[in-house]
Amino acid sequence: CSIWKRVAQSHSESHSVAQAHAEIRPMAGDNGTMEVDRGLVVLYGSQTGCAKEVAERIGREAKARAFKVRVKCMEDYNVTELPNEQLVIAVTSTTGQGDAPDNMRSFWSFLLRRSLPPDSLFGTVYAVFGLGDSSYAKYNAVAKRLDRRLEQLGASRVQEIGLGDDQDRNGYDEVLDPWLASLWDSVLEKFPLPPGFVVDTSLSLPPARYTVTKAEGAPSAPAQTNQLPADGKWDATRPFLAEVVQNDLLTKEGAADREVRFAYRPCAFTRGFPDIGSSAARFGTSSSTLGFIPLPLHVSSPTPWSRTPQSSSPRSPPLTELSSTAGDNVAIQPTNRLEDVECFAQILGLDLDLVVNVQP
Repeated sequence: CSIWKRVAQSHSESHSVAQAHAEIRPMAGDNGTMEVDRGLVVLYGSQTGCAKEVAERIGREAKARAFKVRVKCMEDYNVTELPNEQLVIAVTSTTGQGDAPDNMRSFWSFLLRRSLPPDSLFGTVYAVFGLGDSSYAKYNAVAKRLDRRLEQLGASRVQEIGLGDDQDRNGYDEVLDPWLASLWDSVLEKFPLPPGFVVDTSLSLPPARYTVTKAEGAPSAPAQTNQLPADGKWDATRPFLAEVVQNDLLTKEGAADREVRFAYRPCAFTRGFPDIGSSAARFGTSSSTLGFIPLPLHVSSPTPWSRTPQSSSPRSPPLTELSSTAGDNVAIQPTNRLEDVECFAQILGLDLDLVVNVQP
């Protein structure tokens, strides 16, 4: 906290009120002309990657408007530098029952410190966009809290909070698209474009996330799964892969646009959890000593569901390796029907026997 106070004090002393709203610092360019330093940081908290994708899109659009952009996960960002930022755009989802994403929690905990003075972020301009689902009681709760907290700490809101809803017909894009258009209008009023600069609004594909190359020689053996992590713990980034051994629909088939199924997840306990019979999707391992924790599973836009186990676990975890807490997620990865795969390959002219390497 003392570090934040020193940074905030230094920041306040070195910037005027006018600069706090639109700081444009000239600097010498390579050709001797004066360029404009217009900094912007996009921070995201993401549980499944959607907020990260939105943050990266905002970063690309900011670069097209001559901003010097940094896109960073909140967990990887030095929060004590926040008072020195001139423009911050935060993107976050809401998980569980109104909880912050895992990669945002340390950032959020720091912002909640009562010892932070109310003018900590004086001179920082910000906007917040949230990704949520209005079918949950605490819809976009994290984004709303973050928006209020930044204001409480003295930051100046450049754009009203945007609340993307996964229930909308076009998902969160239905709100995101007009919100971004309005955001850039407001931002450019405070941070004008360099003289003569023209914004490139042409549509273009984002940079590829992966490189796909043809594999030479015989295909390598598949990577081993369910290898116990070095620290002996399974987590969201190193999940244990369980086999689907039973899958039943709880809601009436065709009655709604959302299926509700009841899922069992293997855990480290064998007692204390009731057996609800066949109305469940069971996830198990080759060990019969594991118990199961019932977890509700909501599936939007129902798709054909395979009732055949798709994979088997190469090894059973010791009872001490698995645990479960409220808000944990069960992810189901179905396989595609063979006829659909063949049709897709025929349309695109793909060789299904071709072995490729996929790398980030």
